[in-house]
Amino acid sequence: MLHTYIMRVFSLAVTVLTVAVIIYVFVAPPPSMQVTRDDVPLLMGPIEHPETGEALDVNMLVRHYRGD
Repeated sequence: MLHTYIMRVFSLAVTVLTVAVIIYVFVAPPPSMQVTRDDVPLLMGPIEHPETGEALDVNMLVRHYRGD
């Protein structure tokens, strides 16, 4: 009888904590989840060009494929 009560309390605590964390992440997203207006992550590093090995800025690639 006691173990059933303890499991219910534990399950309720896990559910409440999960919902609270999801709400927190959507209300105040961490810097790693923030994006620019072009949906490029802010903390994204440069991309290596496959042929030349040159480091390319992701924003430059977005502008190129968008046609700017």
